Amino acid sequence: MNPEHTEDFTSQPQHIDMRTSQILQEEFVFTAGKVKVFEQSPLTEVQDSTSILYVPGWMGTLIRAEETMGSIVSHDRKAVTLQFMRENGRVESDGKNRKIELQKAEMIRGVIDKKSLGRVDVIAHSEAGINTLIAACAAPENFRNIVLMNPAGLIGKDNPVSFLWRFMKSGKDSRKKIQDVLDQKDREGGRYSHVEASRILERDEAVRSATSADIRINKKMFASEIGALADSDIFEMLEYLKEHDVQVAIVAGYDDKLFPLKRMVQQIEKRYGSMGGAPVHDFYTIVGTHADIYSDAKFPGFLGIVTDQTNTEVNVDVAMEALRRMESARSSTR
Repeated sequence: MNPEHTEDFTSQPQHIDMRTSQILQEEFVFTAGKVKVFEQSPLTEVQDSTSILYVPGWMGTLIRAEETMGSIVSHDRKAVTLQFMRENGRVESDGKNRKIELQKAEMIRGVIDKKSLGRVDVIAHSEAGINTLIAACAAPENFRNIVLMNPAGLIGKDNPVSFLWRFMKSGKDSRKKIQDVLDQKDREGGRYSHVEASRILERDEAVRSATSADIRINKKMFASEIGALADSDIFEMLEYLKEHDVQVAIVAGYDDKLFPLKRMVQQIEKRYGSMGGAPVHDFYTIVGTHADIYSDAKFPGFLGIVTDQTNTEVNVDVAMEALRRMESARSSTR
């Protein structure tokens, strides 16, 4: 295996505030594959004993998840995230889903079992909307409330080439947006220091480098994942989970070019007549792009106003509110 690839994809979170949280890192090997697990807990008393499992999207890494994890823990909840290592595993076909997503679903269930998490709340981003729901349908008793952030599987059948082009363009646009905003703020002597700007852009470059290396090494896996992202449909799983007391909310970025909001709405209205007929508890639309869940830049929001919150904090705040509303509704019906 390429040494550069190994180093990049096993990089550890570097900017954890040990004054406010404690961490635990583990690695598990399952038949379906190998996974690294990172747990972060607040030093204060947790508000809810149910752990939050953050499942990152395609090519998600521990280092990319550190801002998201920190934001979750700031809500006084224990957070667990995972990184699927880029190795082939084995799993039986279910006749419906691609094997690569079944593998990831099995690893999600394996982590919940190995860490004795019991019933979890989940925040799942992008591709994780597929494998998280597969895992939840296989074992609904292990899942309480799920928030899907800019999920795959809701825009209808897609062309893999078209999807890949949007993916590459989305990444390029995001990097330009980061650089433009950071440059502007740096000139104004404002919110960003040279150190902050460098850290954001260097991390992005490291992730892109690792992704390129992985694609060269794991061409077959890459093709399978692109296929799953382009043609998966999660509507039947949403219906199944609603019947089995697992509540799901969706958060969609208004400016998400990868899984466009307009196409989501069209598919939902086509299937259920209206947005209100969708088999989900809530559907939130927020200003932002596909990758804002792990972006610690502060982009202008409504009317171009830059707030004190990072994109990650805004996204996590919405996800936490969605979890709170779902659990509140559940409690009121008991």
